Amino acid sequence: MSGVVTAYRALYSAGMTTTTIRTLSLSALVVGALGAGLIAAPVANAYPPGTFLDVAASPSTVKQGHYFYLVATDAKPGCYVTFTSTSRYFHGGKKKADSNGRAAIRASFDKYGSFTVRAATTSGRCGGESDTTPVTVTKSGRHR
Repeated sequence: MSGVVTAYRALYSAGMTTTTIRTLSLSALVVGALGAGLIAAPVANAYPPGTFLDVAASPSTVKQGHYFYLVATDAKPGCYVTFTSTSRYFHGGKKKADSNGRAAIRASFDKYGSFTVRAATTSGRCGGESDTTPVTVTKSGRHR
């Protein structure tokens, strides 16, 4: 204990305020507890443990207005995976992950271009994980 008092006095005499010293002490305590495993670090809720949510488009290049599949893997079974894009021309949806952690939907874009699709699990017990995949949409023939 005398070592702690000596360190405190040295920091105080170096011009640090009591508040700064307490903040540093608390930070050191938290870092030490994390390192010792006394405080659990946040973990992903992917399935199986140690994996992360992954999404892929099949095919990754498609004609506008045509369907393609979005497949999310390594989601926690029973959790919903929502597939979205920032494009207003995207038609996606959500699907509940099966017992193997897989969720798949059929999706489409009404406009051609390069887009990013995001798959995300809901927050809470499902972890709020997300992943993205690129999709290229080529110009389709004439529309009537």
